[in-house]
Amino acid sequence: QAQVVGPPRPQPQAASWQVAFDAPGLGIQTLEARQVVLAAGAGCRALWPGLSERLRISWAGVLQLQAWPDPGQCRSRWLRQARAGAMVLPRRFRRMDLEHRAPTLEHPAWVVDPGLVPWGGGALLGQISLVRPGLDLGEPPETPWMEEQLRSGLAQFDAALARLPGRYRQVPVSFCWDGRPLVGPVAQAPGLWVLAGFSGAFFQVPQAAAEQADAIAAALRAPLG
Repeated sequence: QAQVVGPPRPQPQAASWQVAFDAPGLGIQTLEARQVVLAAGAGCRALWPGLSERLRISWAGVLQLQAWPDPGQCRSRWLRQARAGAMVLPRRFRRMDLEHRAPTLEHPAWVVDPGLVPWGGGALLGQISLVRPGLDLGEPPETPWMEEQLRSGLAQFDAALARLPGRYRQVPVSFCWDGRPLVGPVAQAPGLWVLAGFSGAFFQVPQAAAEQADAIAAALRAPLG
């Protein structure tokens, strides 16, 4: 799997952008395109540091249940609903309030949202969201501490689920503190676009991506110069 190396570089004479990437077995390769989309989530700012400060980063962690637990050993109404195919989610995500406070944070802050979603042969349980002051990604938080906070938070909603054996997983994700994702052309960078910062990616991204694709297609049809 190729990995992008460094920010896109403008090629004014060709009215295009050059993207360098490291391809396994081939080394550093380059690709030129008239239109380039920054859609790397939490990695977008590393590719273009001048992006709006509305774009922030959080660390999200969940518990992955490799298989469904024995109903006789874990009596949970959440578990019964999820095994029937339902996505068990909170009425309101605490994560949204934390994201809105991001610009005013002076110290790291975190919240835990309950939930149980079928995933493969098992399920994903809960989510902890950690937001730090500033714009930088920083080092990954300590996974034992994050898992402990996640299980502690889940225990307030369903102690049986909080005790289930599961593998803790975490990734950095992008969001915009005002709830409006960063979608559209990048200022003062013709041909460069951004698609990041979604708080509800599953239902927001499909429409936003389609609309941006239409905008890019229109830009490609426009005459150069």
